[in-house]
Amino acid sequence: FIFDLMSCGKSHNNQVIIDFIMTSAAPIYTAVKLSRQFKEISHKEKERAQELVTMSKFCENIACELLQLTTADGNTKTLLKATDDSETRFLDVLLDCQQKQVIAHPAVQKYLSFTWKGGLKWSNWKYLALMVSFIICPVIWIYLSLPLKNKYNKIPIIRLMSHLASHIFLIIWYLFVCAIQLEDRFPNVSVLVPKWSEIILLIWLSGYLLTELTSTRDHSGLGWIYIIVLVFSFAAIMAHVVAGLFLTGASVYQALYARNMLFGIAMMLCFILLLDYFTFHHLFGPWGIIIRDLMKDLLRFLVVLSIFVVGFAAMMATAYKPVDPRIKSTETITGIAAMFELLFFSLFGLNELSHLPEPQNIYSAGNGTIPSGIFTAVKFVFGIYNVISIIVLINLLIAMMSDTYQRIQRQSDVEWKFGRAKLISSMQRNATTPAPLNLFVKSYEYLRILFRNKCNVCVTDLGQTSDVDVPDADVWSMDSLAPNNNVIRNFMRRRSSAHPNVANLRMSQQFSSTITEAVDWKKIVRRFNEIREGSLGDISSHATNELNSKHENNG
Repeated sequence: FIFDLMSCGKSHNNQVIIDFIMTSAAPIYTAVKLSRQFKEISHKEKERAQELVTMSKFCENIACELLQLTTADGNTKTLLKATDDSETRFLDVLLDCQQKQVIAHPAVQKYLSFTWKGGLKWSNWKYLALMVSFIICPVIWIYLSLPLKNKYNKIPIIRLMSHLASHIFLIIWYLFVCAIQLEDRFPNVSVLVPKWSEIILLIWLSGYLLTELTSTRDHSGLGWIYIIVLVFSFAAIMAHVVAGLFLTGASVYQALYARNMLFGIAMMLCFILLLDYFTFHHLFGPWGIIIRDLMKDLLRFLVVLSIFVVGFAAMMATAYKPVDPRIKSTETITGIAAMFELLFFSLFGLNELSHLPEPQNIYSAGNGTIPSGIFTAVKFVFGIYNVISIIVLINLLIAMMSDTYQRIQRQSDVEWKFGRAKLISSMQRNATTPAPLNLFVKSYEYLRILFRNKCNVCVTDLGQTSDVDVPDADVWSMDSLAPNNNVIRNFMRRRSSAHPNVANLRMSQQFSSTITEAVDWKKIVRRFNEIREGSLGDISSHATNELNSKHENNG
């Protein structure tokens, strides 16, 4: 159907697609979904990808025009908060369908800015002072992070600041454990007994693990690094456990050193994740997007480079390998691993021709015969490698990164606004308490349930279902605990919210209209057709005038 629609549209100046969109119950919703369908199919149908992408952009432009007409009537807020048949807000539909041009519309950005600050009219120095107070005085951070009865912890920017403070505290504990020499161990205590900084770090990581298991965090962009941090941290903890249970003597210190190195990798990734928190800022946001895409180019380049480096390392190891079995092996000096190290660091100018091992210095021939052309063959292979890797591949990487930088720079404003919208929507939708406070909040809720039901965890009727489901709860908010709340139902809803559409079920009840009812679409379609007919008429009259002027000149 999508291909037929595209084919008919191409032969009729896309009028078929316009009619299909305008005759639907919610034209802007149809345009957005149709744009998403064209884009998804373009990834599968490579032969017609360019045509499909063009149609996707055409439908996105139609959605932008319809949004502009809706904004003229002052219905932007109502439209963005309206829901579709799956109880998903239209703003989340735009984000899920990656309608970046629609998201970058000034009306949508104005609504997001108001939502971002929750109506607060603070100057920038007040937000900075509040962030500093979170770090200096953790009591303020705890108060504004817990789901208590205060208006500030429901504001997206305050939520982001509380999560950022939690992340900074995590980095500090990483530093205390593996980077800063801190004497926080009692005297005459084994090195295997965890220090107080290690215990606090373990609690913090437990909170982050709970967040990953219970929240709907977006893992696009740099979001996937959170999982890698947890993986390396878990490996470090297992190294400590293995050292305590199975190792003795010097092996214990080797295992603890490996643990510190694994924690160090996780700490380094946590520093990189700070870019993910700066997405909202107009200065750091575009740079974060550029760095993310450049890293993708670098990873693709490393795959190609590794093929060449491994191939040439094997070739050089072959050139060094003697044929005479009476010559002793020198794998530690001329093996594939040693050659790989030599070739890799030669990319940065650290190894030159003089660093190549000479055969007379590494072989103990005895009665064996060393071929005379070994070093010549090695120098030839090394020269070919430098030509291909340094002159060709490195310059290819520079060209790729330059192209990516220019491409992203041209649309950096749109990319930043889209990333900012995702961040605001995530902070508004996922009201999770930052780690490790979420451990205490959820423990409190579990104990409350058990106490109320006399430790009977198999009970199915916990009371009447509440008519209002508080969207600002962290699984359950401390404010919303009431006997008539079906907490098990809320919990199952939360656990099943891996998809944003399901997560938004918690918020849907506060919206009174659907997308089809939020706007008078008949009026919007009528105005759209009038504007389009007027623009076509202007183009036609302009073409007629040009044609008449040409005839007059010829005459």
